[in-house]
Amino acid sequence: MRKVLIVLLLGGLSASLVRAQALSSLRLEGELGVRAATAGRLPFWLAANQWGRFDPKSANGYVLLNGQWERQPHAWLSYGVGGELLLRRAHDPSAHFVEAYGRVRVGFLEAHVGRRREIVGTVDTLLSSGAPDVSPNATPIPKIVVRTPHYTSVPGTRGWVQFHGYWAHGWMKDVRQVEDTYLHQKYLYLRFGPGSWRIYAGLVHQAFWGGTSRNPSIGRLPQGLDDYFRTFFALNAGEGAPRGEQIYIQGDHFGTYDFGFSLEGRRFGLLVYRHFFYEDRDGLKFKNPQDGLLGLALRDREGRLVERVVYEFLYTKRQSGPIGPGPGRGGPGGRDNYYNHYIYRTGWTHYGRTVGSPLMFAFEDRAKRLTGGVENNRVVAHHLGLAGRLAPALRYRLLATYSRNYGTYNGRDVLQQPGATYRFEPPPEQLSVLMVLDWQPDGRPLAVQVALAGDVGQLYPDNLGLALGVRYRPMP
Repeated sequence: MRKVLIVLLLGGLSASLVRAQALSSLRLEGELGVRAATAGRLPFWLAANQWGRFDPKSANGYVLLNGQWERQPHAWLSYGVGGELLLRRAHDPSAHFVEAYGRVRVGFLEAHVGRRREIVGTVDTLLSSGAPDVSPNATPIPKIVVRTPHYTSVPGTRGWVQFHGYWAHGWMKDVRQVEDTYLHQKYLYLRFGPGSWRIYAGLVHQAFWGGTSRNPSIGRLPQGLDDYFRTFFALNAGEGAPRGEQIYIQGDHFGTYDFGFSLEGRRFGLLVYRHFFYEDRDGLKFKNPQDGLLGLALRDREGRLVERVVYEFLYTKRQSGPIGPGPGRGGPGGRDNYYNHYIYRTGWTHYGRTVGSPLMFAFEDRAKRLTGGVENNRVVAHHLGLAGRLAPALRYRLLATYSRNYGTYNGRDVLQQPGATYRFEPPPEQLSVLMVLDWQPDGRPLAVQVALAGDVGQLYPDNLGLALGVRYRPMP
């Protein structure tokens, strides 16, 4: 019955899109593929940063159906709908919409409702290891969003001062320790300079709030309008909230400071970005300048073999130090425990995947993830990415990531027990690589992708994986 409903839904959507094609733009696309590996599970880069499409625990056979319809009756007005349906056969089979949204743009503002793929934070979106706030690693979260889709010039500055803003209210509908959790997101960026060079600075703020905890001693958490404003401004909670929330701050707040600059020449372009983590008010005061993501991205517009190069360094070990909160510290102290929280224990994850950097990964076991969230958030990693052309119709992308993994401060506490062992002691080292080849002749509707990936180290089993995909997009 479920398959019949999906077929009927797609048929109705296709018919509607075809009727509207004369007045608007339409893009339809289908993909058929398989992913498998020698160790039974997928290598890291065959599952990470794939919008949660693939099950890392087994081989995957899949079908992707994607459609977008857009209409722009005026220069200042446009609207549309989009969706991507995944049919997956794997250890954990699934039939779900990766994307399903409607959007409208009026002037410089855009709003959308539903699941929509988006990256939060300035990175090289093709070759990055993953933005710390929102990367392509997890299934998109259903949200209501109001944003400026691009940087917008401040009147009177002749383009030298621009801003980029975002506000969202979301619902976490996967299985969680706190059911029906709300997500609050916002950011504001300012950018200065002419087109040839620019510097930018941004603050990203995200918070979990509301919901009902499975822990009966916590129960239903405050979720009224007054509580929303307390979350928006990161204030302490009112009566009826857990004692710790009343003393300190309501909800689980986290995010980044995002700084960088760009240079654009006739041939080369350079982007340098630096993200600083914060998990509490100590973090907002730059108490952890070591922790964060540093990236350098170089583009060669005339390049052939090498068009883009990216290097990133991720360091998240300090987290305000190993000494936990206490009265002597005047409030929250160390053990910031990035992406985790003592009430919202499932952490910054969605359907089993970390929403931020995939190098800081969640517990794979569902029961542990429910109450433990992210298993490994203390990471030191070097990441290299290359992209270019081997032939006019053949593009490649290469990723190589080396990491040392320290787990969490809380997880390390198990070593205090006699005879206990801990997966991250000593810290396992890991090398994960990916090579992707995309073949698509000009003017042809068919494209073929072949990917090879491998893992070598102590974190994951030594593994070699292969992905094959065929994509079809009807020509206009």
